[in-house]
Amino acid sequence: MDNLGLKTYGDASFADDLLIRYSTGAYVVFLMGGPVFWKTKKQTFVATSTTEAEFCNLTLTAQLALWVAEIIREFGYP
Repeated sequence: MDNLGLKTYGDASFADDLLIRYSTGAYVVFLMGGPVFWKTKKQTFVATSTTEAEFCNLTLTAQLALWVAEIIREFGYP
């Protein structure tokens, strides 16, 4: 197994809660084509634009991808 196919996807929905104006963010991690980790939750701040909501969510997604990649490396996979 040279390539485990680590892929991450993230998305955010800008101000979808009309009462409190919080955005919802979600991400999912795939290994070898199957989901191994996923999460969705309201963001803890009020984003002022779609771009800000997406950027903050994708920052979390990238951090998660690095964390999973490090775990994979610790198991001896490239």
